This record gives sequence, C-alpha cells and structure tokens, in this order.
Amino acid sequence: MDAELKYCVDQFDGANFAILARRIESIFLAKDLDKFLSKEADETKGNEVSASKKAYVLMLSFPTDKVLVSLWDENTCASIFQKLKSTYLRDGAVNQILIRKRLAMLKKKNEVSMQEHLNEVNGLVNQLKSCGVKNSDMDIIVYILMSLPPEYDSTKSAIENQPSEHVSLQFVVSRLLDAEALLKDRWVSETKAPRSESSNDVAFSTNQRTVVSFKCNKNGHIARFCDKTVVCHRCGKLGHKKQNCMYLTRKKTPFKEEAAAVSFVVGEGELHCGFGYYFPYVLSTRMV
Repeated sequence: MDAELKYCVDQFDGANFAILARRIESIFLAKDLDKFLSKEADETKGNEVSASKKAYVLMLSFPTDKVLVSLWDENTCASIFQKLKSTYLRDGAVNQILIRKRLAMLKKKNEVSMQEHLNEVNGLVNQLKSCGVKNSDMDIIVYILMSLPPEYDSTKSAIENQPSEHVSLQFVVSRLLDAEALLKDRWVSETKAPRSESSNDVAFSTNQRTVVSFKCNKNGHIARFCDKTVVCHRCGKLGHKKQNCMYLTRKKTPFKEEAAAVSFVVGEGELHCGFGYYFPYVLSTRMV
C-alpha cells in the first residue's frame, strides 16, 4: 500500500539541498526503495532490478530540467543521489563559517511575520546540521534573540531574566508569537482611536503640506489618522476626517469692538452714554 502512495514535492532547483535530501530519504524509505540510494541493484536478482528501475524513475522526478542536464550521464538512482550530494551538499569549513555569519547578522524585518522569521532561522540551523554541526536549543535561542528589533526589548528582557530551567526553545517561540500579537493589537488600537479636534499633543510643522502618512504615502495627515475608507470633506483626500485635516487652519474669532465699546455723544453741556445714561459734561471727559 505504501509503495503506491504519491508525494507532492517541489522540484529541486539548486537551493536547500539538505531539505530535499531529507524528503528523498523519507519517501524512498516509505516506498521500501531506500537501499537503492546508496547501492546498485544485484543484476542476478530480477526483483531488485525491477525495484531499482522504479527508484531511478522516482529520482528523476525531483530535479528540475536545468539540474537534470548535469546528471545526464548518471544511469542509476544511487549515482544520481551521490552526484547531487557531492555538488550541492557543501559541508566544508568555509560553508559553516558563512552560515554562522548569516545567523549572527540576521535581523527581523518589519514586513516579515515572526513565524516567517523563525522559519528562516530554523532553515539556517538545518543547513548547519547538514554540515555536521549540532546546535543546542540555547544556541538557537541566542540567534533568535540577537535578530529581534528594539520593539521586542521588553520581551527579550523578560526571557533573559527567567530561570534557566524554565527557558526552552518552545517557551521562547511561544512568548515571541504572543509579543507580536500584542504589538499588532496596540498598533491597531492607536490607529483606530478617535482624536479630539482640540488636541495639541502633536506639534505640527508650519508647512503642513509636507506631512506625509507612511501607511498610504499621501500628504495632509499622519499614520495614526490614516484610514483609506474615510474621505476628508475639506481637502478631498483619503485617510482622515475634516476635523483632523492638516490643511485646516483655524480662524480666531475677531474682536468685536462694537460689542465692547461705549459710545459717547457730546451734547450741549452733557454727555450721552450709549447705555442710556446722561452725565454732566463737567464731571469727566473720560472713563476711568
């Protein structure tokens, strides 16, 4: 039954041969053809010859056409597998140094999720394993923590302050995935929070047309006001409401002199006050 199973594997194009080798060994073992990866069939045994032909056909399905060109002279499953290993499985000291250097310099990018970043670290660690290098869980934890950006500093400190018996690779991975979820939730809360029109907690430049949102790359507002489903009724741009529009210049209420002034009309021997009172002219000619 297992011999009839079919497996979907991406064709090998020259990259990550260690992963391909692991898959080939597993598939051939499941199909009871694994012995033909390392030795030729006994020509005196018809069953082995038939099985070796199946192994050969199966092996030809793994590499792409470009890789298969370099294997043109190989006529058995074992010879193809050995040729691939000698060509693509580089286990020398130089390759180990290069992989270790990549691990030490690896940094998580903002556009890459934590799970994708962890997969990249594990891929490099597996390349070291294929070179014969064994890394402990603590080595992998150090590589992961070194690659994190500053926003994970609090999580790193919490992990580093844990007792050593509580720190495992699974524990670190779980904490980092939780930290990523909290950071995303905090960012969404800040961007969706309503903002008062009279808020003065952000100092804007005098030339407000130079303010650009890094989310939508449009000017007139900053990222925390960015919402592509909202249209400003003042400037007509997406991403903010009129009350948050950077083009909005508030006008101060003009001082109404007529409301505060007191008018005097000079009559014959008296002053006529605008409020309806009469004063003798001789009392005073000014208000105190």
